[in-house]
Amino acid sequence: MEWPNILPVPSKDGYSYKPEACVLRTQMEGKRRIRKVFTKQPYIFNITLRCTDKQLAVFEYFWKNELNSGLNWFDMPLTSGKGISTVTARFMDEPDINTDGRYWRVSGSIEIEELPLYSETEYNDAIGEI
Repeated sequence: MEWPNILPVPSKDGYSYKPEACVLRTQMEGKRRIRKVFTKQPYIFNITLRCTDKQLAVFEYFWKNELNSGLNWFDMPLTSGKGISTVTARFMDEPDINTDGRYWRVSGSIEIEELPLYSETEYNDAIGEI
């Protein structure tokens, strides 16, 4: 499922994200055992879309019908430290919709399967620039 092109990319204003815990810690005699639970580390993003009336109508249809009220996964553009990348996401709950009188603000939390990261070459190039 693709994010409709008419919808905006989430704005960076009020934007936040954090990784889900991907390790399990178990207290054992003497030492604590730590192991990975996921091969891909999910991230939770709090996003806001700034929409016109038409964009809001498209979002409402997309969320209810295409995403099955937010249950289905979809591909969308998302900004992280690497810039704008396409990620696979799904909504964590129903979005909040407010207005400032001119635009609609659609806010909610999404889960993404994996955060786009630098490749080893991109990382080495970036730290070499410092």
